[in-house]
Amino acid sequence: MARDSCNLKSSFKSVSSSSDESDTSDHSKRNGGLRRNVSFSSLEIRSYNITLGDAPTPNAISLDWEYDPSATEEHQVDHYEHHRNENAPRRNKQEMIMPPSHRRDLLMSDAGFSMRDIQRAT
Repeated sequence: MARDSCNLKSSFKSVSSSSDESDTSDHSKRNGGLRRNVSFSSLEIRSYNITLGDAPTPNAISLDWEYDPSATEEHQVDHYEHHRNENAPRRNKQEMIMPPSHRRDLLMSDAGFSMRDIQRAT
């Protein structure tokens, strides 16, 4: 199977977490006595290759394990969130759905799989 690169972007980078034992609220007591906090100060946006997926849907796409470290972007979360909507506003649920024909086209044109490769995987 051919595995050329087609990049999708994703990834948050956790930088700190903490537990606060001094919280004595009822909610805290019901949850084991610890209050857990997680915070993020920076994030990484990575470009991953796509590959044939193993989901039971037609033309399933998965992210490959490999990514291009040279294309990785690091941002401060506050800065990213403040400027994120300027160039790429959030998509709604309907806009997130990718029809099987589009997945097939991505697998064939961008990732280099043949129709036979795709049929064997499903």
